[in-house]
Amino acid sequence: MTKRVMFPTEERLCSSFGGRVASFTEVGENRWRMRGTIDSDFPVYVFLELVDWREISGEPYVQRWHVLVSAASPGFAGEDEMNAALSCLGIEENAEELSQAEIADALDEYGCSMVIWQGCGNNREELLKAAKEEATLAISMFGFYADRPQNLAGRNGFELLRGVLGS
Repeated sequence: MTKRVMFPTEERLCSSFGGRVASFTEVGENRWRMRGTIDSDFPVYVFLELVDWREISGEPYVQRWHVLVSAASPGFAGEDEMNAALSCLGIEENAEELSQAEIADALDEYGCSMVIWQGCGNNREELLKAAKEEATLAISMFGFYADRPQNLAGRNGFELLRGVLGS
């Protein structure tokens, strides 16, 4: 007699241990923001961006799609970085009307953000699924993601969220 082993889905696994699964809402063309925030010293917003290399360049690349999962936080960035990001994107006049999530979106587009995960490939759906899984892990292990080697432009990954490089 053969025993079948059932592996729990990520939703069941997360709910069993009190976690949550990352879900995203669209904020632009091929750009999404995670519903809710990661709890840290300040709320951290997570973004997912999908890039189609063929559409951008017209060249037939070996790997068509690039997915980037990044994090940004107005609380970590501070007033100077927020003003610079909003000014660069031409929306500084309406700054007081923007939500924290919209400011985080501007910081991420400006570059005052941290890479959580990125991947390339030809299967768009598999890349988006992998990105969602990494974002789900980052919810509970954000400090470890912040201190990954690719985020150590300063003393630690949190300095990327502050806009401090090379300290």
